[in-house]
Amino acid sequence: MPTNFVHERGSRTAHRVATRLSVEDPADVRTLRDAYLVTYEFPAPLMVRVADDMLADLRADVADRNVDRVVTLGRDGHRSGAGCSGPA
Repeated sequence: MPTNFVHERGSRTAHRVATRLSVEDPADVRTLRDAYLVTYEFPAPLMVRVADDMLADLRADVADRNVDRVVTLGRDGHRSGAGCSGPA
């Protein structure tokens, strides 16, 4: 369960995003807040899904281009790359 600090930060973030997207319905703002809280508390399933989708795309790219390696770069690319490479 997220702490009050995380819940408050989620609410502030949802309001900031809603303002930028011109979202005014309070139910929609709550949905943004809830999405923030879920991704804050449960990032692993999201990352696994992203890595799985990336792996399928990368396999297709490798087959189409006849290459033997894929490199992932960047701050966020490290976790995705590690997820795609399999157990160490």
